[in-house]
Amino acid sequence: MISVASTLPIILGSIVGYLGLYYLYIFYRLKDGRGYLAFAATCLCVAAYDFFCAGLYSSVSVSEGVMWQRLQLAALALMGIAFIRFVYSYLSHKEWKISLILYIYLLFSAVFQIVDKSDLTWKIHQPHIKEIILPFGLKTTYYEATPGFLSDLQGIIGILVFGYLFFISFSYYRSGFKKRTKPLLISLTLFFIGFFNDVAVVSGWYHFIYLIEYAFMGIILMMAYSLTNELMETVTIKKELSESEEKHRTILETIEDGYFEVDLSGNMLFFNDALCKILGYSKDELSGINFKQYMDEENASEVFKGFNLVYRTEKPFKAIDWALIRKDGSKCYVEASVSLKIEKGQPIGFQGIARDVTERKKSEEEKAKLEHQLRQAQKLEALGTLAGGVAHDLNNVLSGIVGYPDLLLLQLPENSPLRKPILSIQETGHKAATIVQDLLTLARRGVATHEVLNLNDIISEYLKSPEYEKMKSFYPDVEVTTHLEPGLLNISGSPIHILKVVMNLVSNSSEAIGGEGEILLSTSNRYIDRPVSGYENVEEGDYVILTVTDSGSGIPVEDIERIFEPFYTKKTMGKSGTGLGMAVVWGTIKDHKGYIDVKSLESKGTTFTLYFPVTRQKKALDPVDLPIEDYKGKGQAMLVVDDVKEQRELVSAMLNTLGYSVTTVSSGEEAVAYLQNNPTDLLILDMIMEPGIDGLETYKRILEINPVQRAIIASGYSETDRVKEAQSLGVGQYIKKPYTLKKIGLAVQQELKK
Repeated sequence: MISVASTLPIILGSIVGYLGLYYLYIFYRLKDGRGYLAFAATCLCVAAYDFFCAGLYSSVSVSEGVMWQRLQLAALALMGIAFIRFVYSYLSHKEWKISLILYIYLLFSAVFQIVDKSDLTWKIHQPHIKEIILPFGLKTTYYEATPGFLSDLQGIIGILVFGYLFFISFSYYRSGFKKRTKPLLISLTLFFIGFFNDVAVVSGWYHFIYLIEYAFMGIILMMAYSLTNELMETVTIKKELSESEEKHRTILETIEDGYFEVDLSGNMLFFNDALCKILGYSKDELSGINFKQYMDEENASEVFKGFNLVYRTEKPFKAIDWALIRKDGSKCYVEASVSLKIEKGQPIGFQGIARDVTERKKSEEEKAKLEHQLRQAQKLEALGTLAGGVAHDLNNVLSGIVGYPDLLLLQLPENSPLRKPILSIQETGHKAATIVQDLLTLARRGVATHEVLNLNDIISEYLKSPEYEKMKSFYPDVEVTTHLEPGLLNISGSPIHILKVVMNLVSNSSEAIGGEGEILLSTSNRYIDRPVSGYENVEEGDYVILTVTDSGSGIPVEDIERIFEPFYTKKTMGKSGTGLGMAVVWGTIKDHKGYIDVKSLESKGTTFTLYFPVTRQKKALDPVDLPIEDYKGKGQAMLVVDDVKEQRELVSAMLNTLGYSVTTVSSGEEAVAYLQNNPTDLLILDMIMEPGIDGLETYKRILEINPVQRAIIASGYSETDRVKEAQSLGVGQYIKKPYTLKKIGLAVQQELKK
């Protein structure tokens, strides 16, 4: 049965509940305005509290009274969450850490009030029979329990929450937002009056009715009045602006610049078609939208500072390059001038002009990018020229270090103590040749003749190599795992260079990790039909993807664009090589007509993704290691043409060892003169000879003497266009220096069989 005391709370709850539904409808109609949603939630929580009060006043037992008390405090906790959110939205207050703590606590309190059955919330064994004195001499009696520790704590924190909200509101009041904060301060004052009255009544200081539900009603009515006024003002302003818009439409719609008017909160009130075009919104979509919705947080902060400066100084403000976000998510840039809009001596908003400078901005960025690329290209070209020249000379020097040990080993018995140091000398020469190969790659002249290969085989070969074991000795806690796709398609390339790419990337990742961590090598087949990051044009087709991911320290943003520069390194001397590693990776990928993408986060790790074009050719069988007897000659005549004396002597010694009759000359001109009267079975031509004619020109002149003359080309560089031209004229194999006995023996044997 409903008591007389329950009537008024039911009436109050109905009114407040209606207001909650009304503002929920306002929120739905505006499609925005989360403050309305928060206020609607506050109203509905207060309505629930009023209905629970009515239930309490009609309770006929302690257990029933405690049930209503629990629901009351749960509703108050939820109301606190909604009201905090409303105040934050109403004042555009941005602090979130304190509010998050309060949200968590109040949500916990609401749930705990419902589920707890202990004395922590209500002491059922300490009941109270309450008597309420009503107007006209009426009285009513109901039952309740003594609050527990957590209920008392909730009440104390509730007071602190409202005190905190009062402090925030008063701060905004003192900052000049008097009109907006005054209703809020009055509402909070009503709460404190109701609260302290109820405390006095409970403490027995005087006999009076509880006022807290009426205080809540006062808060709701005061803020509803304020929100309704604001809503009406907005409607009125929109109406006035609509009338004004008709007058100025012709002017505004003929200019290409965007024109806008916003209220003091930054909500769009009026704008022209040009602004819609700039932002990509329709007029309906842009109307009423807050400027923060088409900016990122950083730019919104800058715009707010500009508006605030205009508000404080009442002087126009011109901004350069505001970055805005179009409806489709793309960025555009505008130059904006903003001034304060004043009506009846009071500022009511802002107005301004926004000029789209996106194309100019893009042109400036593109120009800067091209200038940077030009500087990089010039730098790499200069370094490449230097590296190429040095590498060519070094290859000539290394031929002796790599080649003569072959001849010496043939003359030593298997148990000779000299074999080990001679092999060590030869291995050192091979390592030096590897560095020369890096220089040639840097010089864009390093990729030898391509062959069909499989990336899975290259990775497996590397994981069994001495270089990998050396890396593991430096970084024993780095775990290298693989995820290699079965059925990986073949690519066309240089196995030596691609092996070096894998080795350099793993070494790079290992040092980035330093201690304990993981490197993942994965391969996959992928069809690419869109640009790769960092490349404007990517040829569509099938690619083999190599991904190297590490859990290392990551690459700083300021360094990521420089990692492929030659000799740019921040690594440890003795562990990390020459500083050419990443430059070699970049050069090799470019030589293989591939692409490379780098993604890195500091303290998270780095991922290198390499794209290699697929070839449909089949992979050749692995060559069999032949004994020297299988590629020895039978006294055939050889003519060695090289401008370097040491090279002539080395090749002559090798060919003599293999059973050939060898003649040497130091220039192309001498070779042509010699062949006038002395036929030879095979020419071995150095490609670059100075001074005088090179290998291609020499061969052209020799063909005039003997159109079917067989020849082999040798060079410290990889194949160039002149080498390919010579091969098109009839030159057979191409030998890359430094020479080895097996390399030159097999090449000569193959040419003599033709």
